Amino acid sequence: QLNNLQRDYDYLLCESKLQMKMNELSIFNNLLNITINTITTYVCNNLFDVDLYIAYRDSYNAYVNMVNAQKRNVLSLQELVVTKMNVTDFYDIEIELLNNSMRLLDSSLNRIELSLTDLKNAIDAYKNGK
Repeated sequence: QLNNLQRDYDYLLCESKLQMKMNELSIFNNLLNITINTITTYVCNNLFDVDLYIAYRDSYNAYVNMVNAQKRNVLSLQELVVTKMNVTDFYDIEIELLNNSMRLLDSSLNRIELSLTDLKNAIDAYKNGK
């Protein structure tokens, strides 16, 4: 019975960590999209401010660093989950669910990278629209 409790705990730990990271990535992507929409609004209204451009440029560089840190965090988390799957006797359905969650994390990172490209394009349009 203790082994079953440990298996259940390990599964819940992995799943909760994966869900928390997915939520974190979703919030981060939403923040990027809000910034993109704000910049796009300024471009459409022909509003330009040098200080604001510098702030957006600097924030873009910070976002790039954050994305790189998130990639490392996701990789570490996925390694933890794979290790737990190898040493714990999870049910097949649990393994499938964990694998699906890890694929969703990869997809979330890809979406963030696309948003980061969109942000760079929006900042360039803002700069060129002055």
